[in-house]
Amino acid sequence: MAYPKDSSASRQKLWYGRMMVALAIMGIICRVITGCHTENKPPVDTLFVLQTMISAVEKIPTGQCRSSSSDEGTKEFLSPDLLAGLYGEASRKWIHDTDDAILDSAAVYLSEQRHPFELAVFRCKNEGDISGGQGSVMGICQSRLASVARAWQGSEYESVVTHAIVIHEKQFVILIVAEDPAPIITAAKKAIG
Repeated sequence: MAYPKDSSASRQKLWYGRMMVALAIMGIICRVITGCHTENKPPVDTLFVLQTMISAVEKIPTGQCRSSSSDEGTKEFLSPDLLAGLYGEASRKWIHDTDDAILDSAAVYLSEQRHPFELAVFRCKNEGDISGGQGSVMGICQSRLASVARAWQGSEYESVVTHAIVIHEKQFVILIVAEDPAPIITAAKKAIG
């Protein structure tokens, strides 16, 4: 049986179309089998967010990252004593007291120089712990900013502290004491997703 001349091209197009559909179906099956869907993403780590924020700063004073996820006893560990020293006695139980803990994790960057620069990232367990007064994470961070402003009042760095800000993004509370917080905020939001 003889086929018309363009029939070969039609069969080839049909074959390519079927192959594309088969590949698309295989791709969907692979994503389902391997769990490549967005519902089971692991939570974003506060140290990752902090390091992303630090990378957005052009000139950063020498300092150190501290994290609640670091090994206890190391200099990178964010201890309850340091947390309480920075954010007040109420913050001592934020992470390390398992019954009353309101945070999943926390990470801070503190300048080791006499320069007002501080970054902090807190991931709250519950939406209600983010804001809602002086005892909330936002409230305590606002108190920290007021304390930092008083400490640098009348100094050459007073203008730096006026740019300090506390924001929240999803379940994160972020404190920024820096000359230009805008690129840091952008980096934090990008890291959080």
